[in-house]
Amino acid sequence: MAAEDAGRDAATPGPAESTEMDERLKEENMKADLEASPPSGPEDLAIQCRDVGRSYGKMKVLNNLNLTVPQGRIYGLLGPSGCGKTTLLKCIVGTLKISRGHISVLGKPPAFPGHHVPGRMVGYMPQELALYSEFTISDTLSFFGRIHGLTSKETKARTDFLIDFLDLPQKHSLVRNLSGGQKRRVSLGAALLQNPELLILDEPTVGVDPVLRAKIWQHLVEIVKTGKVSVIITTHYIEEARQANVVGLMRNGHLLAEGTPDAVMKMHNAATLEHAFLRLCETSDQMGSKRGDSPEGGPLENSQSFESRPEESLPILAVGPRTPEEPPKHSADWKVRARHVMPKWRNIAALMIKTMVRMKRMPGSLCFQFLLPVIQVSLICVCIGADPKEIHVAVVNNETSPSSYSQSLLSFLDNSSVVQVNLNHTEAFEGIYNGEYWGVIGFGENFTSYLTKRMMSRQVSREVLDGGSIHVWLDLTNQQIALMLQKKVYEAFQSFVDYKLGSMSYMVALPIKMEEPIYGSQNTDFSTFVTPGAVLSITFFLAVGLTALSFVIERKEGLMDRCWVAGEGSKLHGVTLQ
Repeated sequence: MAAEDAGRDAATPGPAESTEMDERLKEENMKADLEASPPSGPEDLAIQCRDVGRSYGKMKVLNNLNLTVPQGRIYGLLGPSGCGKTTLLKCIVGTLKISRGHISVLGKPPAFPGHHVPGRMVGYMPQELALYSEFTISDTLSFFGRIHGLTSKETKARTDFLIDFLDLPQKHSLVRNLSGGQKRRVSLGAALLQNPELLILDEPTVGVDPVLRAKIWQHLVEIVKTGKVSVIITTHYIEEARQANVVGLMRNGHLLAEGTPDAVMKMHNAATLEHAFLRLCETSDQMGSKRGDSPEGGPLENSQSFESRPEESLPILAVGPRTPEEPPKHSADWKVRARHVMPKWRNIAALMIKTMVRMKRMPGSLCFQFLLPVIQVSLICVCIGADPKEIHVAVVNNETSPSSYSQSLLSFLDNSSVVQVNLNHTEAFEGIYNGEYWGVIGFGENFTSYLTKRMMSRQVSREVLDGGSIHVWLDLTNQQIALMLQKKVYEAFQSFVDYKLGSMSYMVALPIKMEEPIYGSQNTDFSTFVTPGAVLSITFFLAVGLTALSFVIERKEGLMDRCWVAGEGSKLHGVTLQ
């Protein structure tokens, strides 16, 4: 009897063994639920992400993330703000490059030559409104229709359907006059316009009333029934994601779980998807704390993510560790690559029409762009380039006689431009060193007699040459003023010689005669030469400044990413902005 009791006690599982058995049963049930999900062969997948990582500097936003979106299904991507949902979607559509890993969208990597992702195959609704406020509803849908290559008849038919389906105002209503919810519906309509094979919606139901929210989900369910359209949708309303075929619960750059909503709730004995997500977060926190407490693992990196070992980065509900997969090799010939790089005429036409419509709807901005260069050039012509006035020049005249040549010569100096200040030698040079004067004009005490000897005698000594010369010291920090002073002194001397010698003035004149210029005039002011350069500089920098401003505004509002995903091309976008 004692032996039998001992055998029974050995056969009866203890508390620890019972817990392990319960966990195994849960795992088996979970595996059965997940194995019943859609097949995951490469040909049946709309999106496949393997070991995807994305970092901003030292901060890891996505860390070894694995995600699978079956073809012809609705995939609900759930998670709190800041967990990396929007970053993941931007990596999928190709607006952001991943740091590592592999992404396949509709069979090929995003932005692969010849692959229309980004392009007509994908419809993208970003988290921002990403709408041109100057457009009407019709203008908005027509703009994206041109980029996608739809005919005017197709665009009109889709516009009428979407306005009726999304309960939008009249198609001629301006976007800036719509309410927040109406703007989000227009943004959703732009994503649905071309009937894409892949629909990526980032928070499409925010600010939408419950009736329209249910209508949108009903439409999404209907369009995926054909099996040709796949939808990936992010939302803060966790319970509404129960209508999705597959859900992925994301936190801190990782996918905590991926499976059908019923399987996720059944795994955690939760009545609601939100409750299941809460338990998953608690489980992931416990796993993270255990790794932090273990001596082998050490503390977690300061990167909002767990350890980056592949087996630890798998979703909690995964069937088992995935075997490393080699990304498929894709190639494209040179013709396809050339067509991929070259801009399309329809895109150029769409962007030109967009620019003209926006300018027409913004008369104030249009006037600013055209009047600003005119005002700037006018101010330059008024303030810069004219002959300087009231230039103070120190005069050191050592001759005291009123009838001296120096006094006569100074009388011919243009007094409207040059202000003569009589000083001694020391004061004059102190003033020019201190910036009070632009030049010093000096005459020797025997200037009159020495100048007469220079004009009458064939040979004179060096003392006579030096004493009969006008000495000029200039401040050349301002070349325009210095050249003007040189010209005024030369003109004054020529007028003085003509006055004193009359017909004999040729004896001391330079043997150079400046004839009438071929182009221009002899009295051309400096502004004539400044204006052409100023016009070119203002035109260039104004274009660069307005283009940079447009880039910043459109980038901030999400318009640049949306147009790029539609297939516009970032380089073409920059050219048309200019």
